[in-house]
Amino acid sequence: MVLGDGGGYESDPENLSPAGSDDEIGWSPTAGRKLNERERIALAGSAPPSAHHEEDDVDERVYEGGAGSSEAVSRAVALPTTVSFELTSGEALCARFSPQGEYFAIGYTSGALSVHSTTSGKQVFQVACEQDQDTPSPVTALRYRDTLALETKNVVMFATGDGKLRFWHSTSGNFLGAPIVEENNQIFAVDTPLLGDQIATAGLDCNVRVYDVATRKLVHTLAGGSGASGGHTNRVFALKYVDENPAVLISGGWDNTVQFWDVRAGQSVRSLYGPSVCGDALDVSDGTIVTGSHRRFRALQAWDFGSGRLLYDIPWLPSKDEDPCFIYSAKMGRSRMKGMVVAGGSESNEARLVNVNKDGALAGRLPKLSSTVNAVDFNKSEDLLAVLCKDSCHFVDLRSQPKRKM
Repeated sequence: MVLGDGGGYESDPENLSPAGSDDEIGWSPTAGRKLNERERIALAGSAPPSAHHEEDDVDERVYEGGAGSSEAVSRAVALPTTVSFELTSGEALCARFSPQGEYFAIGYTSGALSVHSTTSGKQVFQVACEQDQDTPSPVTALRYRDTLALETKNVVMFATGDGKLRFWHSTSGNFLGAPIVEENNQIFAVDTPLLGDQIATAGLDCNVRVYDVATRKLVHTLAGGSGASGGHTNRVFALKYVDENPAVLISGGWDNTVQFWDVRAGQSVRSLYGPSVCGDALDVSDGTIVTGSHRRFRALQAWDFGSGRLLYDIPWLPSKDEDPCFIYSAKMGRSRMKGMVVAGGSESNEARLVNVNKDGALAGRLPKLSSTVNAVDFNKSEDLLAVLCKDSCHFVDLRSQPKRKM
């Protein structure tokens, strides 16, 4: 098993996490809830997957008086927003800070991109993507190119639902070369390793493709697996490189699994069962995986990377007068905010900052926002947090939050 090098990695199917059946966790990709634009794109021209829709039997009394109780949520401090601004280029779907944190790029369902100053929120660059279809394909995922080997800065690499990956130099407004085209695929997730020399994609066809950023050539196609790790069987909406080992990626989507991919093996070498990931709600750092699921209960969870076992459910209950949150996006802190997770989603239209090292203690939240939270991100220094709703964006000053102990 290639992935096991130095990681204590489980390969026995009997040791898979006992996360519960579909009925037990209330999993349903489509039934009984609103779909976000990324999911509506995924279902265009096809029948939705059949699934049961039952509520999990988690009782709020489990959290009574604790960090995740409704009373604790009601008492939570509102996070201090420094800048908030409305969006007018369509429904915002994805976003990312630039490597140095001075810009914030946003992708829209209209196929447009906008770049904003993180000090004022003012739009400083914008592009409307030229596409072949009469109806533009939405921007479904994006990352900034961040590699010291390449001189050109402020390059946004973004994917669209028509299976294309484009490179846009925001400061000049020019596209850099022709797009990468993945035939018969829709791209819903992208990610880059810490070195920034590669970009990986995933989406409709359940495979993971890795490209060299400098040459834009395909260097790896990861497909299928062996034994209990057969790869994904449904659309993939989240993809993450493992910081400590850039040869390993994890992904999640509608099939209720997280797959572990190793480029040296060329396939999935392990999987865990449970999370229903419907957006960029998957992250991994320091041996812990955090997943956000689009469901009423057990929505935010922490898993052990080495064994694939569920560590604990991170409490997330609504206040007494609010709807639950169905998570679309989640991000782990790595430096100043290490031990913290920010997540947000629909129904309650909120974002929360929680301390996973203190049983999910709620550090603060942005409640009752104008619309669904589709993306969250920390800047590189982790003193600024961005919360992207489909019609507005909010920057949160984290300098008032106490520095996390390493």
